[in-house]
Formats: sequence, structure tokens, C-alpha cells
Amino acid sequence: MLVPISHRPKPKPFCVYDIETTTDLKRVYLVGHYDGNGFKYFESPPLPPEDPSSAMTQYLNWRFNHPTKAYIYAHNGGNFDAVFALASIIRNRPGLHLEIIPSQSSILMLKVKEYAKSKRVWTFLDSARLLPDKLENLGQCFLNRGKVKEGIDYETLHTNPLRYDYLRTDCVLLYDVLSAYFSLLYDTICGAAGISAASTALATYRTAHQKTILPDISEKAATLSRHGYYGGRCEPFRRCFDSRHAESNNQTVLNCYDINSMYPWAMKQPQPVEELDIKGYHPELTGFVDATVTIRKCHIPILPCRADNRLLFPVGTWRGVFSTCELRQAEEEQQIYYLKSHDAVYFRTDHIFDSYVDSLYKYRQKSCGSRPGLDHSKCSEECCSHWSFPLDRVAKISLNSLYGKFGSQEIRESIHISPTLDEVIKRGMEPLPSPLGIDVYIERTTRQAGYMLPQIAAWITALARVRLVQGLLTNPQAVHYCDTDSIFTNARLRTGSDLGQWKDEYRGDQIIYAYFLSPKVYVLIHSSGKVTNKAKGFSRFGKTLPQDVIELLSKGESIEVSRFAKVRSVIRGDFGLIFAQKKCHMNYTKRIFHDDGTSEPRSVTDGHCD
Repeated sequence: MLVPISHRPKPKPFCVYDIETTTDLKRVYLVGHYDGNGFKYFESPPLPPEDPSSAMTQYLNWRFNHPTKAYIYAHNGGNFDAVFALASIIRNRPGLHLEIIPSQSSILMLKVKEYAKSKRVWTFLDSARLLPDKLENLGQCFLNRGKVKEGIDYETLHTNPLRYDYLRTDCVLLYDVLSAYFSLLYDTICGAAGISAASTALATYRTAHQKTILPDISEKAATLSRHGYYGGRCEPFRRCFDSRHAESNNQTVLNCYDINSMYPWAMKQPQPVEELDIKGYHPELTGFVDATVTIRKCHIPILPCRADNRLLFPVGTWRGVFSTCELRQAEEEQQIYYLKSHDAVYFRTDHIFDSYVDSLYKYRQKSCGSRPGLDHSKCSEECCSHWSFPLDRVAKISLNSLYGKFGSQEIRESIHISPTLDEVIKRGMEPLPSPLGIDVYIERTTRQAGYMLPQIAAWITALARVRLVQGLLTNPQAVHYCDTDSIFTNARLRTGSDLGQWKDEYRGDQIIYAYFLSPKVYVLIHSSGKVTNKAKGFSRFGKTLPQDVIELLSKGESIEVSRFAKVRSVIRGDFGLIFAQKKCHMNYTKRIFHDDGTSEPRSVTDGHCD
């Protein structure tokens, strides 16, 4: 069960560090440290981080000789700075026990433990997990100042006298941003910080807004809820839009609408809280139904299906677990031809997030009613005087980070380097091979935390898909693409500024050309001439994609992608940039596309694509 936190937690002391590397990202030459009182730096010629003389090793030797209970932050450290630190510690400090809590391939937390001397512990964290944006943008948001830019050439920075000012500015900027963030979080929002945006949102909810205990649910209810927990809907419906060949309905632009704060809107609806002892098929209730369905042929099916390791929205026959809100919507649209219920779980509902959403969303609103981020230059002085950009940013992160915490995975993995034999046995660790000759183990633990209430996360995402489909079905044949909370369509939707209403995303700079290659891979050309390329999964570390990336991918050509070495790569002895050639797999699309660029949903039988 999830119990409210009755006491007001205090902010944790912290310090920051930052590293400067060569542009090949293999050698480090400068490391800075700032704790609010003084700035220190450690310098060497450009050297690999594991070199005993490198600036990285110098900093860590100093750090481990100075115990601290403060959290040690680096911005984007889990993908970069902490990886350099890890490489150095592995080679130079064999007596330390490292515990790494990964988040996908990134380092969420790196704990360094020294048992030989009074069990000292150093905790390295990534501030970008609290504030997911570039440090430059955060500095402008919270402090109205940014990084040093003038006179900086990264190729020669290691010989530039400005390198010390550059590093110091970055360290002080991060420290001051975090100070401002924690001040707003604790003093204004009355929240509490965790090690990520999600854990911070949960701590804030429990501290300031949770009014009653949220009860545990049965194993059966949890299993059904997890099986009914699907992600957002993202798929193309039409391949291309060109204003020169627009339909004869006087539409010369493609509209992009997104939903104002979609997940906070879903959180404002009644949430499944207490398990009910009700059997049978009751779509009018709130819950999840294990059922076999047959969906009639239609252009935009509603019910989700996991088939061949993909999330589809197909026609045909399959068995799955569905939310009752989506079943009701499918029945209202007369899409369900056949349904047989095998099992179900239903819940009593309550408005458990109203206080949380209302108190945070007020920081995102301006008295003129316009959504943050729009041009308010014509507003009166009193109109937006109460609005604060930093509070808006903190509120937005908090509103969008909470619901997923309730759907956290029960099994958590952590990686251990050089643990004691007693810990290996006590915690049931399994060896992980490494060519570096170090002792690496993986620990898998099953958590039963009180916040693991998957029916809440599953219901919120289901409500969000229902809201998206309402927009899609306004004019199904006019839809070109959708992505979680947005749609690209020739149709006109009614817009507004309230939670859950549609907003015209590119009003004033409409789309005159679009090509949708696959989910999250597309190009847009706006009336102003601006070009927007979206190519998720095709990133190049530190470099922009070529302007014609979508054209190249559509021709079946490969794109060189790169990423920085992650935790397991370092353990294997790989460090620096890792390059690969990658194509867009056109045969993996979620719909069947025809030669004219239109599409139809895939058909499934027994959970497999026909």
C-alpha cells in the first residue's frame, strides 16, 4: 500500500563536477568541482580516463580522499561524465565496490563504497534525470544566463586560456540551476527530491497531496493490469502531404494538433483505486478485461494488440487484456464484431490526483488563458505577472513524470564491480563476464514497493489513447500521422487552452509538405521555409543529421549513427564513440502501405500478423 509522507523532508546537500574532453571523446584533460563555496580543477594533457595521471583520475583520487554525504551531480553524467569516472575507477581503484543502478543503458546512480575505512560511500547522480534539458536552456530558464560561447573552439579548447573560465562557468551554472530548482521544489511546491524526475514527482505527491492510503491489490489484479498496460499510439496513416497536390477541399496546409497536458488531463479523471469483487463482463465499470475479440474492417481500429514484438492497432481476431474505457469506445464505434470475456478485474475509483494536478497546473497558466510557450508580447502587464518560467518548467516535469512510477517493473537490475564475497552470496549475485579481469556481477531483485499499483499507470495511458482516438475519428481519412498526444490531419479540430483540449501546434507557420516514413521518422517543411527532421534512433553523438536524412532512408540507404560507450561497453573494455550503419526497416511498419501512399491496418489472427 502507498502511505502518505507525514513529515517535511529536507534538501540533500550536493556538489557538482564537469569534465572537458577531446572531440573524439576518448581523452580527458580538465575536470572541475564546485560545492557552492569554492571551485577546484584538475588538469592533465589529453589522456584516457583510466590513465593514472589523467585529470579524471586526479579528481577521483581527491574525491575519495575527502568523504562527503553530499550527492555528486554532473549534467548528463549518466551518459558521459560518470562513464569516464567508471573507466578510471575500474583501472585505478580496485579496492572500491561499485554499485551501478542503470536506467536502460544509462547510469542512473553510481555508488562507490569503501569498506576498509568506516564504510564510506560516494553517490554520483545525473542532474539531467531531474531536469531533462540542455544545461544552456536550463540556465536561461532558471537564471537568465547561459554558458560561455564566445571564443570557444572545442578542437583547441585544451590549449585555450579560456578553458578555466569555461569550465568554472559550467560548474557554477549547474550548481546554481540545481539550487534554484530545489528551492522551488521544497519551498514553493512543497515537494521533495528523488534521484529522478519520476521519484521526485512521487515524493512530492506523497508529501503534499496524497490524502488517503492507496491499498494493495491482488496478484491477479496486478497481472491483468500489467498485461493491459500499453504505451502511446504512434503510427503513420498516409505517407506524404504536399500542398501543391492537396485535396480539392481547399486544404493547402497540414494541421498539427496536440493535446494540452494530455497525461495530467487523464490524471484528473477518476482513477482505479480499490479492487472490487465483481465477476463477468462489465464495460461500464473501471477495469481491465482479458478477452478474445474480433474487430471489423475499419480505417482506424481502437484496441491495442501486442503482435510479433510490436504494438499494433489491427483488425482481425486475437486475445488480449483491454481497458474498459477502450472497450466502450470500440463498442460505440461498432468496431467489435465478436467478444468473449475470459477474466476481468474491476476497481472502485477516486479522484486521487486532483490536488496534485490543480496545484501544479496553475503554475503553467497565464491569466490570459494562453498556454505557456506562446507569444505574450501583446498581453497587458498584469496578465502574465504571476507566471514564472522556472515554475512552469518544474510543474511541467512534475505533471508528466508521476503516473509512470506506478507502473514500474517489479524486477530491478543493478551491476556490481568488486563486491565482497559475503555480498555476492547474501544478495544472490550472478557473474557477468568481463575481459578486463575484474569481478563483475549482476543482481536481480524483485521489488514490492507500495507505489507499484500498475492499474493506475495502465488506466491513465488508456484514457490518453481514448482522447487521441477521439481526434483521429473526427475525420479518419484526413489523418496522416499520430504520435502519443498529437495528430497531423487535414481536418479542423476545435481548440482551447484547458487541460485535454486540442492546440494548433504550428499556428502561424503551417506545414506545406510532410513525408512520414515510419513511427518517429519524418520530415516537415513549413510555410516559413523551416525544415523539421525527426529520425528517432538515427542520432549521431554531438552532430546533427544530414538535411536529407529522410530522403536517404526512404531510398533504403544506410545512415552512419554513433553513440557514446555505455556501462556494459566499458565493462567489455570498449570506450569512446561506437559507430554503426543503420537502415529504416520499411517492412516493419505498423500498417500496410499502398503505392499511392495510403494505408490500411494490419490483420492479425491469434496474435500474429497475417
